[in-house]
Amino acid sequence: MKKKQLGIVFILTVVLILTFVLASCTTSFKQKAVQTDFSNLNVTSNGGLAVGVGNYVYFINGSAGQEGYNVWGKTVKGAIMRVELDADKNPISSTLTTIIPKNVHGTKKTGLVVLGDRIFFTSPSINTNSKGEPLSGRMVLLSSKLDGTDVKVIKEFESYDIEYKVTNNGFVLYLEEGTLYSLNLSKRKPKAVEIDKEITSFKFMDYSTQKDSVFAKTIIYTKASENKADKFNTVWQYTAGGDKKEIFNGNPKGSYLGKEDIEDINGYTLALNQLIYVDKDTLRLVYNKSNAVDTSSNRSNGTYSYDFSTAYNFDYKKEVRYSMVDTIANLRFIGKPAEIKAGKFVLATKTSGKAPGLYYSQKREAVDGFNRLYDLEEPGAQVVVASSMTLLEVIEGQNISVRYLDSNKIYNKAILSISSDGFTKLPLNADLYLVFDKTADTAWLGIDNVHEGKYYYFNSDALKNTYWYDAKKVVEKDKRTMVAYQVGKFSQADEIAMLKAIEGEE
Repeated sequence: MKKKQLGIVFILTVVLILTFVLASCTTSFKQKAVQTDFSNLNVTSNGGLAVGVGNYVYFINGSAGQEGYNVWGKTVKGAIMRVELDADKNPISSTLTTIIPKNVHGTKKTGLVVLGDRIFFTSPSINTNSKGEPLSGRMVLLSSKLDGTDVKVIKEFESYDIEYKVTNNGFVLYLEEGTLYSLNLSKRKPKAVEIDKEITSFKFMDYSTQKDSVFAKTIIYTKASENKADKFNTVWQYTAGGDKKEIFNGNPKGSYLGKEDIEDINGYTLALNQLIYVDKDTLRLVYNKSNAVDTSSNRSNGTYSYDFSTAYNFDYKKEVRYSMVDTIANLRFIGKPAEIKAGKFVLATKTSGKAPGLYYSQKREAVDGFNRLYDLEEPGAQVVVASSMTLLEVIEGQNISVRYLDSNKIYNKAILSISSDGFTKLPLNADLYLVFDKTADTAWLGIDNVHEGKYYYFNSDALKNTYWYDAKKVVEKDKRTMVAYQVGKFSQADEIAMLKAIEGEE
């Protein structure tokens, strides 16, 4: 009799465990739709902590971390909130509403992604282990409609160490431990399909750049040669829903067959730098090139670019070289669309070397002895002195000005005067002033420029809550005009923490 009772208890225990597991795996996130205007889905500043969608800004209400409160319907810190905008694109605080009451968190540099009428985001898992402990170390990719309904779990990952891209043709491409996978979002339960492995580096097109372009669904990546004895590496392209293709390599007998100035018989090592949208038919790949083994020679070292069409054919004779010694962090082409396509005027950010900062050059008529077409390594080409700059905006007015981030502060600087035949460099010490002196927490996501100088950021001075700031309102040399405003809500935990801080000061 005792054995029978024990058997019944065991069966009931198993049933309860299975019921719990199934319940945790099929959790639904339901709420009433938030009234939303779907007539304008124009998106700005996609992929960060704040996204402009038509007359709204969707934003993450502070950075709560993976251990943050994460109960659906009750979460404030880290939730997705939304405000409407006035005619000047300023948030209207009275319109603040919660769209997704769940903690949004990640560790890679992707936040909120809006494609069409859906928003994609990541959140800590709410599942638990056998001890009932939350598996918050796992990252879950989800999506919902912009009104907060139809929340779908796309995939739960074992960790946050995942780089992913939601493509404009309905796929998710992601990399996990050097392997590229694809998820087809048209499937009710998308299954991971392995595309390639042993990937050493990669680049996705930025979300904020031409989301409707064919290149927005492309990943460019590098691998070692399939022949393990080779020293050069290879560059590949894959389009979501399509096929992978090797587009060029550092093989002196392959992509560079016939090139006479390869000093190293082992070929080149190619390192991806940047993907630049030029037009609907042209993708500019920027990469650094060095000798695969003989690093003593720098004749071929430097930063290069190549303009690929959708066919992705490579001809080394059309390579463009920008530097010989310096490594360029980012290129920004300026001017009219035809001038940008031709690469006539370029700004280059350099964050290492003797004189880091921003440089400007016009394209030469002919190459020099090292096949360079630009003068970006000349001291006279420097237009901004900055130790660790990130270029945020290029502003065209009476002059060409830039706003840039350097050591957690944002500066405004006029760099070029406009003439009939191009641009003329302004003095290094002219028209430089500070426009942002707040303390932003950029451990996860950086400062988002959502609408031409309207910045959104996590403020580390106030428990990583979300603030907005208008750089255009700043008057030179008047710190009283450097005013930031909280855009979201304080959670109860924040309020308690602030009270404790005040009591501690007293």
